[in-house]
Amino acid sequence: MNLHSHSDPKKVEILFNKEEYCVVYKPAGLLVHPYERNKNERDDLLKRVRNHFNTYVYPVNRLDRPVSGIVVFAKSSEIANQFKLQWNQDSTIKKYIALCKGDLTSPGQFNRPIKTEAGIEKESLTLYWPLHNFDLEYTLLDIEIKTGRRHQIRRHFRQANRNLVGDVKHGKGHINKHFRAKYDFHRIFLQAYYLEFPCPITNEKISIRIPIDQSMKEILIDLNCPNQIIKNFCEISQEF
Repeated sequence: MNLHSHSDPKKVEILFNKEEYCVVYKPAGLLVHPYERNKNERDDLLKRVRNHFNTYVYPVNRLDRPVSGIVVFAKSSEIANQFKLQWNQDSTIKKYIALCKGDLTSPGQFNRPIKTEAGIEKESLTLYWPLHNFDLEYTLLDIEIKTGRRHQIRRHFRQANRNLVGDVKHGKGHINKHFRAKYDFHRIFLQAYYLEFPCPITNEKISIRIPIDQSMKEILIDLNCPNQIIKNFCEISQEF
């Protein structure tokens, strides 16, 4: 399956589809759905999925605009509620790949509360495993979130002074400028690449994994990332 290569930029990439819900790919730069501050946006993932299936859909999870990856849409409010009941349980696994500044050499976690927009602190847990260190300047990471707070990964790594590459809001300007100038990279190096959850209808385990975007792959190649890592994250041949 060759993802992320459609000639029609508004065509929806369906990763998995059932009568009650679907799983799709969200490209970087696209909103999952419009918020109050950008309610005049004419394009968003929800609209594309709704038009594709010709029915209203409900986003189960959300990704920040500059982040790519896997998003689930329920086709009824009842199924959306069932998903949300299990979304932060151990049966649901949400994994990301990211590139941060600095050197992280050992697995770890961030177990720090994050404030909501209303100023309320919420328990937040992010786990990470270093995949490769690039000359002490950058670290490629495998990340799993156990909670789903707004900008959780980005804020946790900023608090540890390990800002994500390309993060305009929580990152470092000089690093972002370097990646824009050298690679024409105008997004966050963060992708939701793996999702596992029990089907709310049959309870069977559903596992979905996608290759990282081409722009991210090209950076890893230029940084001389080990071939095995490139293969593991870029050359995925499984069908969904």
